[in-house]
Amino acid sequence: MTALALYSLTLVIVNIDSAADTANSAAGAFSVLCDLINLARQLAPKAKTVDDLADFEETAALINISLAAPSALQQLKNAKLTGGELKTEEEPLKTHCAGEAALGCKLAKVRLDKPGKGRLPSSLWSATAGTEIKDALNATVGAMRSTLTQLKQALGQTSDPEIPLTLAQALGAKPNNQAGLQTVGANTDRATSCGKPATNDAGSAAGKNLAMDAICICGSEGGGGETNQACGLQTAIDNVVFSSESTPIHNQWHSLAEQCKNKHKAKALTSANLATALNRFDIQRSRGQGTNEVLNNLIGHIKGSGVTGCDGKEGTNPGACVYYGKNANNKSPLDPEWYTKLQDVRSKLDATAAAANKAETLEQRLRTLNDTLTSFMHLTTPAATATAHSQQKAGDKAVHEAIDKECEQHKNNKTACTEAKCKWKGKTDTEGDCKPKETGSEGRTGTSDGAAGTTTEKCKGKLEDACKKAPECKWDGKESKDSSTLVITKFALALFDFVSFLSYEF
Repeated sequence: MTALALYSLTLVIVNIDSAADTANSAAGAFSVLCDLINLARQLAPKAKTVDDLADFEETAALINISLAAPSALQQLKNAKLTGGELKTEEEPLKTHCAGEAALGCKLAKVRLDKPGKGRLPSSLWSATAGTEIKDALNATVGAMRSTLTQLKQALGQTSDPEIPLTLAQALGAKPNNQAGLQTVGANTDRATSCGKPATNDAGSAAGKNLAMDAICICGSEGGGGETNQACGLQTAIDNVVFSSESTPIHNQWHSLAEQCKNKHKAKALTSANLATALNRFDIQRSRGQGTNEVLNNLIGHIKGSGVTGCDGKEGTNPGACVYYGKNANNKSPLDPEWYTKLQDVRSKLDATAAAANKAETLEQRLRTLNDTLTSFMHLTTPAATATAHSQQKAGDKAVHEAIDKECEQHKNNKTACTEAKCKWKGKTDTEGDCKPKETGSEGRTGTSDGAAGTTTEKCKGKLEDACKKAPECKWDGKESKDSSTLVITKFALALFDFVSFLSYEF
């Protein structure tokens, strides 16, 4: 071979080694990075809110003080708020709105001052409201206040201010074309910066952020690596200098990120979507490349032994890639820094989603308790009380009829008649009538005084067996109760089921 021929061959070899890597050779890797870049550019989920949360707090506070100190309501309505604080120097506010109770009184005051929403039925604190109803109201208000505390705590956890900060760190910088982003970690040349897969050491800039990794596989470079199309870009980016970590790359980063957005549809920032994108990345970096496919924990394209490294060129042993290195002892793959940050974002997204689900459950519980509260307040009104008494009298009649029937079936059996607490009227133990005892005497109990609406409680204290044998008594699962008492309870439950769907303005 002549010297000229050898010289010509040398020129050809040099030209090949200095050219940019094969077009589209790293397109798959860029697609994987684009999914992650697009997700990291999304806004973090907004905090969940409950628009009428303050209404619930104020309502609970107003009913609470109405039950505890109804005499303080008028003074509370007339009281002045100075600098956001309630004046409580005079009684009864001095007693009922001091210390920890001050906030509740202030909330109640706000509710009282709202046009059309500060009204409560006066029967709430009048003698017509039974103890049982007031106890139920107190219990419901207590449950509301507890639920409100839990709900506010859960709402505060439905967003995390660290998420956008961590996403920005993973990206390197927002791709807004503003100066600031530089070739962080870059050193000496592109291969040193982006990595040499034949060694254990990661590239000095590899994995620092998504921007640098995208630059490593898609970046153009002077000296033959111009207009790099290894990533299959719509528009090749400007040349990058990899010799130091102070080279500005905000223009190149902006171009790459925008091409990602245009070429790959962005998905919502959720833990599941992020997990899918990270899994795609793991599959991509675990794929064997080079001779005998022994080179891995890199993305992009590398050939041969990889000894030349990720220099972005076409040739025997180089390529357009980024290498993350391996543990020197066990050869396990090392993770990029941005990978760890995105896993942290995943954990935070899981936590905020769990808090949002919890808040949703607590909100529904709060609304149910509010409906229950409304129902019990309806029961304090005169109309509801009168209906309850009417139901009670109907219950008394049913009890009397049951007693009559029970006694009559023991005709001609003195022993069974007396055991049933009925009155025996017969000539012998086996011949005669069995009748109920007179009202008010032992046997016929649970009657109502029509004028006063009071009920005797002859069944109270009976053991289960004795209760079940007495027709005027009913066993409620825990204790013996008068049948007519159960009528009132059933009435209250029935009314609750009906009015829980009503809207009630306080």
